[in-house]
Amino acid sequence: MKNFREACASIDFNPKVELVEENGKEKLYLYGSIVEEVPIDWWTGEEMSGDYITMDKVKEAFNQIKGKDVEIHLNSKGGDVYASVAIGNYIKDSNKHVTIVIDAIAASGGSIIAMAGDEIKMYPNSLMMIHRASAMVYGNCESLRKFADDLEKFDKAVLASYSEHFKGEERELEKLIKDETYLTAEECITLGFADAIIEKPKEEIVQEEVSVKNSLLEKYKITNQEEKKLEVKNESKNLLNKFKKGESIWQWELMILVSIRQKLKMH
Repeated sequence: MKNFREACASIDFNPKVELVEENGKEKLYLYGSIVEEVPIDWWTGEEMSGDYITMDKVKEAFNQIKGKDVEIHLNSKGGDVYASVAIGNYIKDSNKHVTIVIDAIAASGGSIIAMAGDEIKMYPNSLMMIHRASAMVYGNCESLRKFADDLEKFDKAVLASYSEHFKGEERELEKLIKDETYLTAEECITLGFADAIIEKPKEEIVQEEVSVKNSLLEKYKITNQEEKKLEVKNESKNLLNKFKKGESIWQWELMILVSIRQKLKMH
């Protein structure tokens, strides 16, 4: 669990809400923190720099979608539960066929938005995290008790977001949420939180492996040939040097014949 959390915390985000068209397919990228509205800088009173996932931005992007199908690429560690539920319901109620692709992680509110897809896909190294609602609060004992009761109602709302996809029983889902569970792509498939894992076709993988193997073989084949040529050249040079020093012709010829015989044995 600790390793999962560390991996999620280390994910680098390039926050954005962006609609693009690639190969005739409309894709909406939802990257970053989910908020009700853009945060305001307390010192300047101005909106804080950076992009955030908000309902207004999602609506604006959906209004620009031309076709009936859209592929939403999601990468979010979560954020505001109100905004997450609202955005998820908006996507679900749209007249679009929505495919959700989890590019890296859909955690907390991000996983709630993921559940809005007609089809949910993940990469082999994508992650999902589900947990109970949490918040920071200030107040007296009565207000804190009330807030705790309110949070339990949020837990029921969160439960409802996942229950449509979950294959098990409600009490099992409650336990997963309570335990703050991190899930791999394969685990999401098993539990019903995802429909498919995006992988390269086997033929393409095999072709890549063959290409790498062939390039390595060719590289070291050439290297070996060059080493053999250098070895023969050095032997010839040594024989000539010995001949120049006065060794008899028959000794020189014998050494050449022995060298050639050794080479033939090697082949």
